[in-house]
Amino acid sequence: MKDKMKVLYFMNVDWSWIRQRPHILAQELDEIYDVTVLFPQYITRPWRKQYKTKKTRKCKPIFQIPFEQKNSVLTKIQERMICSKIGNIYEYDILWFSSPVYAKYIPNDYTGMVIYDDMDDNVALQTDTVIAERVRSGQDILFQKADVVFVTSNNLLNRLPEWVKEKAHLIRNGSCVELLEKIQKPNKKNVFHIGYLGTISEWFDFGLIKKCAECYPNIRFDLFGPDLVPIPQNEAIVSHGIIEHNTIANALAEMDCLIMPFVLNDIVLAVDPVKLYEYIGLGKCIITIKYPEVERFEEFVYFYEDEDSFLGLIKELVEKGFPPKYNEEKQKCFLADNSWEQRIKEINNIITSHRRNN
Repeated sequence: MKDKMKVLYFMNVDWSWIRQRPHILAQELDEIYDVTVLFPQYITRPWRKQYKTKKTRKCKPIFQIPFEQKNSVLTKIQERMICSKIGNIYEYDILWFSSPVYAKYIPNDYTGMVIYDDMDDNVALQTDTVIAERVRSGQDILFQKADVVFVTSNNLLNRLPEWVKEKAHLIRNGSCVELLEKIQKPNKKNVFHIGYLGTISEWFDFGLIKKCAECYPNIRFDLFGPDLVPIPQNEAIVSHGIIEHNTIANALAEMDCLIMPFVLNDIVLAVDPVKLYEYIGLGKCIITIKYPEVERFEEFVYFYEDEDSFLGLIKELVEKGFPPKYNEEKQKCFLADNSWEQRIKEINNIITSHRRNN
C-alpha cells in the first residue's frame, strides 16, 4: 500500500483556542494524509482554553516566548525553537500555512508543494506593528512561493494581486453536521435571550446591544466565547466564557435567537463567518449585520444595516416570538452542501490535480 503524503501544517492559533477552521481542516486532512501540526502555545488565562478539542495524531506545540518581538536575543531563541520543532522540512511533501509568520522557514531549494490558506485579513488583525510587519513580509513570501492559495471570501480573493489570483481558489468555511438541531418554533414569552458564539473583540458592537437593552428591557444577551476586550457592566449582558465545542448545542438550547453584531471594518468585511454555519445548524432565529460576504445567507438570517433597522427588527421579532427564517428542509440541504467534508473533497481534488500536472 502506498504511503500517505506527509504534510507539515503550520497553524496560526493555539490548539486550545476555540475550535475553528485551522483545527477542523487539520483534523480532516489527517484522515487523508500523514499530517504533523505545529501550533503556537501561549501563556494565557486557563478560562480562555478548550481542553477537549481532539488533536491530530502528530501535534507539536511551539512555546511562544512573551514579548520576543521586542528583543533581538529572544527573537533568535524563538527562531531556534521553531527550527527544532520543524526538524527536517525536506521530508514533507506538502507545507501548509494558515499563518504567514512561518513562511520564512521555507528553504529556497524546497521542491514540495506549498499551500497558503488565507482565511482573514491577517495584517489588520495584528495590534503590534512589529508582528504586523512580520505578517506582511510572510504573506509576500507565500504569494511568491505558494503553489496554491485558498481564500475563504470573495473580499480576500479580490484583494489578491492579479498574478496570485491565477493560483487562488475560493474554499469557504463549512458546517458541522454534529450540530444539527431541530428548527425552533416561535415562542412568545416575557424575557427573550439572544446568544452570541465566538471571540469577543474590538469588532463586537457593544454600543448596539446596550442600546437594544435600554429600549427592550425584556431582552437578555448571553455571550459564549473568549473575551479579548472588557465586557460592559450591564445586567442585560452576561458573559459565559469559553465552552467546549461538544457542549455548544446544550449551552445554547435556551436561546431564542443567535446574533452576529459586528462593527464593519476591514477584518469583518474579509470574513466568511463560521458562526453563521453553526447558527443554522442549531436551528435558531438568526440576526446579523449585512455586508457582501454574508448576503448569500439571506434565506436563513435577518439582516440589519444600522441601529434604527436593528431596533425595528428586534421589535418585529419580539412580537412574533423570534421565528427562524428557514425550515428544516432548507437547513438540512444547506448543511449537507456546505459541510467540512465537502470542503475537504474540494481541497483534495485541487491538491491531486496540481500534483498530477506538475
